[in-house]
Amino acid sequence: MQREPATIEAPRGLPAVWVALVAAAAAAWFLLGRQASEMGVGPGTMGMRLPAFMAMWVVMMGAMMYPAIGPMVTRSTGARAASAAAFAIGFLVPWAVYGAAAYAGLGAVEGLVERSPDAAGWLGVGLFAVAGAYQLTPWKRASIRHCRLAHGHAGGPLGGLAAGMRDGAWCIGCCWALMTLMAAVGVMNVGAIAAIAAIIFVEKILPRPGRTAALFGIGLLAFAAAAAFVPELLPGLVGHGHAMPPGLMPPMPAGM
Repeated sequence: MQREPATIEAPRGLPAVWVALVAAAAAAWFLLGRQASEMGVGPGTMGMRLPAFMAMWVVMMGAMMYPAIGPMVTRSTGARAASAAAFAIGFLVPWAVYGAAAYAGLGAVEGLVERSPDAAGWLGVGLFAVAGAYQLTPWKRASIRHCRLAHGHAGGPLGGLAAGMRDGAWCIGCCWALMTLMAAVGVMNVGAIAAIAAIIFVEKILPRPGRTAALFGIGLLAFAAAAAFVPELLPGLVGHGHAMPPGLMPPMPAGM
């Protein structure tokens, strides 16, 4: 059985790249927070059309991912500024494709909330259960290992762009299940987005990523169990004016 590395060797040029990525992420968080304060938290796409949703989604991915990919960018580009910038842009391309699929899925979820709040609540429980279970799989561990290893230097901006797209696709393999949780907690729920971003950062940066992913998986499974009895934990699946899903409500005391 292959052992995962206990430490990460810091590549040369990492501090400068990381500062630039964190600055870009901070700007993205500012834009995301401002939009969220105007929209609040609701089910599905919250009425956004596809172009507006895609713009918001790409900004969100930059906010969530950029603080965690500093070592990956540096290893792949040698910290060359133009190549590193191209890598960061390319990294978001696969996530933009994922966002288009997410838009369709969120639209379906919004319709389900309107038609059957009970079924929507159980869908949220299922999403957390699937995300928790995926954290324990070998596919998750393989994706994390890829994100933490050196893959050679990209040649110039075009090479950096291609490397970013490749590693962004691997990142989807690592984090796709975590992203589905936005359907349950609300796509504009900044607190939940920050929590998911923190999980991604810890998994990509700290030692023992497989063990860390497993611990998060157990926590997500526990959250799924709790959400079956406390539907308020799933604010993205409660429509305006809807009561709590009756199938998720605890039994009422006798005599009431």
